[in-house]
Amino acid sequence: MISRRSASALVFASLATLSVTVAADARIAATTAAARPATPAAVPMPVFELPRVVVTGRPRPQSAAH
Repeated sequence: MISRRSASALVFASLATLSVTVAADARIAATTAAARPATPAAVPMPVFELPRVVVTGRPRPQSAAH
């Protein structure tokens, strides 16, 4: 069984590591956001047109190989 002093030291070390990690994550996020180029508020989305398929009532011709 660990002593109360060891337990409190372990909790303190864990909290210190967590706060350093959170601070580093916030600093990385701020740096990444600053490095991004400014984009206009309304960016037009690209429009992809599908090829138009014309459906006729005629059946497809069958090849003689069948």
